[in-house]
Amino acid sequence: MNIFIVDDNEQNLYQLQILLGGCGYQVISAANGAEALTKARQNPPDLVISDILMPVMDGFALCREWKKDERLKNIPFIFYSATYTDDRDREFALSLGAEQFLVKPEEPDVFIRKVWEVIWKVKPTAGAVSVMGDATQDEGDGFLKQYNEVLVRKLESKMLQLEQANRELEHDITELKKAKEEKSKLELQLRESQKMQALGQLAGGISHDFNNLLSVINGYSQIVLNYPDLNASTRLKIEEILRAGERASSLTRQLLVFSRRQPMELKIIDINTILSGLSKMLRRLVRESIGMIIVGGADLWHIKADPAQIEQVIMNLVVNARDAMIDGGTLTIKTANVKVDEKNNSVHHPDIKPGLYVMLSVSDTGCGMDGKVKEHMFEPFFTTKEVGKGTGLGLATVYGIVKQSNGYIDIQSKVGIGTSFKIYFPQIARENSADEVKQDDPIIPGGSESILLVEDEDEQ
Repeated sequence: MNIFIVDDNEQNLYQLQILLGGCGYQVISAANGAEALTKARQNPPDLVISDILMPVMDGFALCREWKKDERLKNIPFIFYSATYTDDRDREFALSLGAEQFLVKPEEPDVFIRKVWEVIWKVKPTAGAVSVMGDATQDEGDGFLKQYNEVLVRKLESKMLQLEQANRELEHDITELKKAKEEKSKLELQLRESQKMQALGQLAGGISHDFNNLLSVINGYSQIVLNYPDLNASTRLKIEEILRAGERASSLTRQLLVFSRRQPMELKIIDINTILSGLSKMLRRLVRESIGMIIVGGADLWHIKADPAQIEQVIMNLVVNARDAMIDGGTLTIKTANVKVDEKNNSVHHPDIKPGLYVMLSVSDTGCGMDGKVKEHMFEPFFTTKEVGKGTGLGLATVYGIVKQSNGYIDIQSKVGIGTSFKIYFPQIARENSADEVKQDDPIIPGGSESILLVEDEDEQ
């Protein structure tokens, strides 16, 4: 017996050929309805098994033409589809004259049994009348109406599936873009962290060696100044050498702070108290065209840090803000208690850990910074000021002090609008205030003891 399989999917054709061929049937195949009609009219099969959704001519159109053909109309027709699967599709298919409607995938033994039932149920005779053979014009119009309804319903279903797939794809693309952006952001932060660490190591090493040389210069200068018979002209020259050495020592101390090698005198402090003591000095630092507002947070928590270094942070940020407001503006200094948790940590700083912090902010309405300046602003000796008007160590020192104090810095800046520095210091319990006790400098008495000095520089 010859069985005709019509399907545009090669894998489906292969599976049915193996299954039916293994049962002793001769299998003929076609990829669409038009090809199947041509082959069948040349050599009619004993049974046809057709898919529905195919190019050129689909299964419904094939069945209609099949049942209208005098030579083919009595040959059993089976639909085997994975796309048209509901009851209305089945009713329409059977109304065209099909003997069976099967839904893919069917179990092999069930499939073979149903094919066998159709073969033995339908025994074509020469005088048999086709279901569609004597169709009137009205019946033909009814077929087209039903056919169109089925196609429209399937197209609508496919459109819904495509829209859903498109939404899922858009969501996946959006998530992928977010992941790539987050990855790029983290990689940039890592590179910046590694760069600052390398700069700190370099600055620390240079400062250490340079400080040793300055100790010799400053030490010998002080010794020479103590000579009683030193004339005035020579004394002035030595004093100038000493002043230059002290200025150089100040620069090296700032580099050591940046590299986090400067010793810290940690105490439990209240930033509001430090601001109150600095307020007069800060007002003298800024020009008359700049208005300064200091807002101290109520019941401010305490932090553990070096008071002198916190003062330096405030002064450096104030000077930086002042220089950014050439034509005047407003300088605002605020303190506040801040609670950071996993939900709002990105609002404050991308790397900040959940916990309690004291926030110190210094904001200005100056020229602001662009992206390139922000990338380099914490690097030692980087400055946008004119030659001779800045060392480029102000913000580098701030960075070193904050990191050494286990704090975080967040910067928001827009060109033409201004800049805001927000520094977060970890809160510390007030009961540890024993560290605050200030001891008088001890008097170092003279003596006749032996002292072992360990130093790698001979001049020291």
